Amino acid sequence: MDITDLVASEELFRTAMNAAATGMLITDPDGTFRLANPAFCRLVGRDLEWLQAHNLGEVLHPDDLSQALADRKSLLVGDADSHVRRLRLVRADGSTRWTRVA
Repeated sequence: MDITDLVASEELFRTAMNAAATGMLITDPDGTFRLANPAFCRLVGRDLEWLQAHNLGEVLHPDDLSQALADRKSLLVGDADSHVRRLRLVRADGSTRWTRVA
């Protein structure tokens, strides 16, 4: 794969992610937001710039945080293929939204 293919692949990925009706995000292993699509931004009531300056723990409900981080850790180290769970996201206005995370 040459650089042109890589650039085209990244552009296609970003286009698909931005057009998705479902909230999607990418974080670093420490939970820092790297990328979030417009649907996720609307879901939590934050813009991408705010998200990129914060981490996952700042949008997860405190009662769901430890389980979500444990699930994430097991995925990152290869102990599980996937997790599907319902958890609460905390919006900018302090309200919560139940969501299904996979």
